[in-house]
Amino acid sequence: NLQKLQAPNPGFCNYHKIIVVYCDGNSLAGDRDQPIRVNGDNVYFRGRRILDAILKDLHNLAGWSTARRVLLSGNSAGGLAAIINANFVKSKLPASVVQYGVLPLSGYFIQNANVAGEPIYAEQMRSIFELSHAFKSMDAGCLDRVGDESQYWQCLWPQTYFSRNVVQSRIFLVQSVYDSWQMGCVLFPGALKKGGATICDGQPSWAECRGNLSACTADQVETLNEFGAQILDGIRGSSLAQRPGNGFFLHSCPTHGEAMVATWRLLRVDGVSIMEAVDRWWDGTPNAPSETNS
Repeated sequence: NLQKLQAPNPGFCNYHKIIVVYCDGNSLAGDRDQPIRVNGDNVYFRGRRILDAILKDLHNLAGWSTARRVLLSGNSAGGLAAIINANFVKSKLPASVVQYGVLPLSGYFIQNANVAGEPIYAEQMRSIFELSHAFKSMDAGCLDRVGDESQYWQCLWPQTYFSRNVVQSRIFLVQSVYDSWQMGCVLFPGALKKGGATICDGQPSWAECRGNLSACTADQVETLNEFGAQILDGIRGSSLAQRPGNGFFLHSCPTHGEAMVATWRLLRVDGVSIMEAVDRWWDGTPNAPSETNS
């Protein structure tokens, strides 16, 4: 949360904020040498180079060379960027940093087929990985754990980083297990015939349920619960989430980007808000058991 007022943001209101604009379509992972021509225009995929240039430029700012505490965060695709670039950013920090952590918000995306059994979202992710030449910028530890070069695109998925314990630093994940964006664009997308494009919420038989969860049939509720269980179990059962010093705030509200608005303070689980959970983790004991932070 970037607010400077103490009331809505007591833990970070006096921090310096550095905003990295998301502009490469692939969570700052693209590293393609030559642009692609689209309708007469050049389209560049050089997110890693942008991130690297920003980190280098920070050394010219007063105070950066003596920074003590650094928290890397992002929302949605930015949350994914925080996960897959966590180790890279850590390697570029000044020697003065004594505390570094990663706070992905609504950035845990899963490889789930849609309700028609089509792996649409997974195919889109593989496509952007190949199109943007992201293999050149992927975390070396992740690539090593994946092993098979044909499967390097798995390093665009948070599941890989969590299940294989790739992120070296402390991490705290804020995530809805019924993420509203993923329901529309992972679970309910429909394929359009023209050009093979896809559209979110493209399953007509799910329109009423999607708009009003109380109108869902028993079978639809079961499908939604299975989807939520994949996110919940994937996070809770991962080696990264269980590692001491890490933690997570998981909830069942059908939202996306909830930590970016008033629900940062208002959404609570067992009486604890997102804001309070993050502050407790960040200011807590570095090697505390993950269950105390979750």
